[in-house]
Amino acid sequence: ITLVNANQEHRTISLADGVRAGWQLFPRILVVRIVLAIPVFIVGVLTLGSVMPAISRFFTGPTGERLFNLDTINRLAGPGTTVFLFGVLISGLDIGVERAIALDHMPIGQAFVHGVKLFVTKIGHFAVITVWYVVLGLIISMVYTVIMALVMFLFVLPQFGGDQVGFEVFQFLSNSLYPASAIALVFIFAFGAWGSAYTSAVWTRAYGQWRASDV
Repeated sequence: ITLVNANQEHRTISLADGVRAGWQLFPRILVVRIVLAIPVFIVGVLTLGSVMPAISRFFTGPTGERLFNLDTINRLAGPGTTVFLFGVLISGLDIGVERAIALDHMPIGQAFVHGVKLFVTKIGHFAVITVWYVVLGLIISMVYTVIMALVMFLFVLPQFGGDQVGFEVFQFLSNSLYPASAIALVFIFAFGAWGSAYTSAVWTRAYGQWRASDV
């Protein structure tokens, strides 16, 4: 957040400065995360309790009915949607609260008030950016799936020319999975790091524009 804001304001700041600023902000940001996690935990527990009977019936019912039981799907869809929307709400509040602390140096209580006000007044902007993230996430997921399918194909294909049978087939497929799994982890970390940086940059720039428009 600090690095992106400095770049937006055309100030020069080193990575070490950003790390130091992060450590200074860490205690307050941690308090914010804990406070926001409490209602998420409560809603999650209540929702889980309400859907447990449906889940229990799903696993104890006849095998042929498990995939096509519309009643079970309907029972799970409502609570699942509620948890998702509540998570989006908390994430929206967290964006404003953390940046109010990091960029405007507000105390925690004032930052929460500011975050709620920001979310309410800019809810349209929040919705547009959130939809963009969903679309971008789907695109990245498809690209990742294609890449990993190609990687698996390239690792497994050369070994199909052998005459392995029985346990040997399982063995050479397992051996092919080890390097493919390592490559998958590299891609996961790479996409994760890029996604985290991109998300922080987008929300920080948006917060800066909202702050400038309110001056």
